[in-house]
Amino acid sequence: MLDLKHLYERHFPRPLAAAVADFKFQNTGHAAAVLWKFCLVVEEVKIDPQPVLFGRLTVEDRNGVGTDTRVFGSYGRTLRAAIRNDGWGAALDCELTLRSPILDILVPLSAREVRVAIPAGTTYDLLLAHAVLDQEKLVSVRNSLRDQAKTLFDREFANMIERRIQDKRR
Repeated sequence: MLDLKHLYERHFPRPLAAAVADFKFQNTGHAAAVLWKFCLVVEEVKIDPQPVLFGRLTVEDRNGVGTDTRVFGSYGRTLRAAIRNDGWGAALDCELTLRSPILDILVPLSAREVRVAIPAGTTYDLLLAHAVLDQEKLVSVRNSLRDQAKTLFDREFANMIERRIQDKRR
């Protein structure tokens, strides 16, 4: 395999999806042969204009700064969904929706959904600030999760104590 990375780094704004060339050098003679120089001629190149999207979720400290104008509130933690287009074509008329069982309860759909175009080689950030959360529902979900965790801990702790007592009896 021949890695062509050094050839395209200065000609393309971002990495190619498959920048390798595969060739075989076969010596059919009786003497040793060394390949010391070769030339690669590319006769045709076809670029796939399809967008290639990758997403990543992070929680960040932000001071009211973001690329999405629906970020309400000024200071605090923000959920950031970064959608990167590594393809050669623009992702046109994309509908991005953040979904999870808890987000669906806490954040209105209008704050979790956006329709955008993402040009090739760029990233779009969908930001959800703490202020967009339904605070009453947040308290309810937080209490429910705390109760579930306590119940699970109590059960597992009791099982662990029982196993230790049984181990000591042996």
